[in-house]
Amino acid sequence: MLSRADGFGEGALGARDPLAHAAEHSVALADRLRGTVMTVLPIAGLLAETSHTGALTETDARALAALGPIAPLDLIDLLDSDDPAGAEPQVRGRLLDLLGEYGMIHGRSVAAGGAAALNDWLVERSGVPQLRRVLAHHLGAFAAVRRAGRIVRELDQLAYTHPARDQIRGIVDGLRSDPALREVVLFGHLEAMLEADPMSPVTDELRRLIENPTAAGGLGLPAGSAADQVRAEAQRKLSWAHGQKLSTATAAEDAALVVLIHTYGLLAR
Repeated sequence: MLSRADGFGEGALGARDPLAHAAEHSVALADRLRGTVMTVLPIAGLLAETSHTGALTETDARALAALGPIAPLDLIDLLDSDDPAGAEPQVRGRLLDLLGEYGMIHGRSVAAGGAAALNDWLVERSGVPQLRRVLAHHLGAFAAVRRAGRIVRELDQLAYTHPARDQIRGIVDGLRSDPALREVVLFGHLEAMLEADPMSPVTDELRRLIENPTAAGGLGLPAGSAADQVRAEAQRKLSWAHGQKLSTATAAEDAALVVLIHTYGLLAR
C-alpha cells in the first residue's frame, strides 16, 4: 500500500489532487516492483479510520460546511490561529484530527449534504473500496489455490514414500493434467520462478495467465477478442515458448516452459 495518499506530492494545497497523483504513482510503482508485489494501492489511512469507525457526526459535518467560504490557503492558516472565524479553534482542531488537511479542504462542499454524504465521500476517497476488491478477488482466490497446491505437493511426496505410490502417482498425474487445476499448477511454477528469476519473461507469462480468468486476457489480448485471434495469439505464444525452451537458465524455467507449452497448445486448439 502507498500510505498517506491524501498528502502525496504537493499535498492538499498542490496544483494536482494528491490522491490522483498517488494513484498514478502507484501504477508505476507496481510495474517497477512486479517481481515482488502483486499491486500497489494508494490508501488515505486517516480518511479510512474516520469513515469506518463512526467518529464523524452531524455536528462535524455542519462545522465543516460552515468553513466553505474560506479560501483553502486561509483555512490552513486558520488551523494555527485562535481566530474564531468559521468555527472555534477547538472545533477546527477536531476536524483536522478527523479529516486532515485534504478532507477539510476538499470535503466542505460535500459536508453541506450532511454527515452520511460526507462519510460516503470519505470512504470512496480513502481507497478502502479498491483494497476490499483486491482482497476479495485476488487474495481469496489466492488462498484457495495455495491450499490446493499444498495438497498436490503432499501427494507428490506420498508418491515416493507410500506403499501405494504407483496408484498415487497416477492420481497426481491426473490432477496435474485436469483443466480444473490449471491455475494451481501454473501458480506452483510461478512461485518457483519468482524465487529463481522474477524478471524472466516466463514469470510474466505465468503471472498473466493466473491473473486473467479468460483465454484472451491470459494471452494479453483485449477482452472480447474473437476466437480466431485467441487461437492465433496462442499459436504465437506456443512458438515463443518452444524457442525459449532451447536456452533455459534454470530448472524452474525449464519446468515452467513445459507447462506453458501445454497451456498454449490447448488454447491454440
